[in-house]
Amino acid sequence: MEQSREPRPHKRATTQPKAAPSPGTADVAGARGREFSLPVAPRHGPGEKHAEEAEAGRAAAGRGSPTSSRSPLAAEEGSAVPGHPDARVHSGTQDQAFARLLGARAATHGRDIFLGEGESVSDEALMRHELAHVAEGDDTVRLRSATYLERRAWLGFFDHYLPRKFLNNYMDDSGMPIWLTLQEMQDCNPVVDVRRSTAFMTKVAALAAPGGGTATFAFNGWGGARTNGTLGNFTVKYYGTVVVKADGSWTFGGTMTFYDYWDFDPKGSGSGRPWQAELKVRVAAAFLPGQPFPIFSVAAPMSQSSADSRAMWGTMAAPVFVPEKGGRAGADIGGGEVAGGATGDVAGGPLVVGPGADIGGEIGAQSAEDLNK
Repeated sequence: MEQSREPRPHKRATTQPKAAPSPGTADVAGARGREFSLPVAPRHGPGEKHAEEAEAGRAAAGRGSPTSSRSPLAAEEGSAVPGHPDARVHSGTQDQAFARLLGARAATHGRDIFLGEGESVSDEALMRHELAHVAEGDDTVRLRSATYLERRAWLGFFDHYLPRKFLNNYMDDSGMPIWLTLQEMQDCNPVVDVRRSTAFMTKVAALAAPGGGTATFAFNGWGGARTNGTLGNFTVKYYGTVVVKADGSWTFGGTMTFYDYWDFDPKGSGSGRPWQAELKVRVAAAFLPGQPFPIFSVAAPMSQSSADSRAMWGTMAAPVFVPEKGGRAGADIGGGEVAGGATGDVAGGPLVVGPGADIGGEIGAQSAEDLNK
């Protein structure tokens, strides 16, 4: 039995009134006697931006300030909170239904605090948490972290120890990093191929042009985990020496580390992610309580030659597909981004899938940042 962990505060997605459902939103209907949308805001690692944001020069949205106006989610004016004139508490049947719909003990939007069934303003810890959100202001719905029963429901998707470890860390709501051991790196069943790095292939071409050469350098590349619920698409950070011959053949030897920002990040159309996987990620982004966190690893010795279809490291075993147990719980959160049997013949090119591969396999229960630059 999974042990309950202490919930901690975190932020959730922005909410605003809407007239009709739109792509990329989870509908909240009936709980307030009107309809609202929950646009799912992508989550980013500390100090990082998505490539598209960096290209557009967009900055992260700032915090707002307490507001005296009623939230559009509030059907009534609500009750005053002694000592906190900017806050209002709602605990009616509709308010409890709203919190229950979001899977939360309580939810705060602007100045308004919506208490779930069985919750009370006499719970000092709960009220301190919610009043802190009122002080932060802005148009954001904020929930508490995962409860014991929520943990059991979400953990029920997986038998493998790694996705359960990652989910527990996410639902702890602490943002604490995880460092993978060599064994855990292997248990992700990753596809690792230096040819999937644009920087590496550019270096090989530059050395081959004058008739061959040697270079020692660091570069990033793509990795794809075939154990569902682990890393999905992630970044492999390499450091080592490449030797290129006059005929263009090459050998590389060095070390690699894994990096991922473990979150549920909707990408929208045109991202290359299967729409079934995109839908799952959006559901988790809207309703799974917790906080994203970074994943690092130890440095693993590795090598690869131009004759190899993948990097040689660890046990040298080929990665295998480990599926989730998606039929067990009430929602399916697999993130399927990586097709099985990947061999990618050129950096950044299409994923080449071999015979017998798990085409469209649901690999990765989250949407990772691919920092292959």
